[in-house]
Amino acid sequence: MTAGMGIIRLVLIGMAVYIGYSLLRKIFAVNGGGKVNQRINRLVQDPQCKVYVDPQYAVIKKVNRGEMFFCSEECAREFLKGSGKGG
Repeated sequence: MTAGMGIIRLVLIGMAVYIGYSLLRKIFAVNGGGKVNQRINRLVQDPQCKVYVDPQYAVIKKVNRGEMFFCSEECAREFLKGSGKGG
């Protein structure tokens, strides 16, 4: 191996490490406060079946107390029927 090939190999390895580092930084982005990026939402508990649901995908029903989050229309219907709150 010549000296020129060694330098090229070193440059290519350096570029690969930099690209890998950049990708990992984007995947595990951290806000100024040290909290993981807001892509991770807090979960809410379905009051009927007690399953935890991402609010973005939950079935939301308005009740006297405000909004309630459910894992499915079936759980929402059963809960509202049993509690007499109505939707």
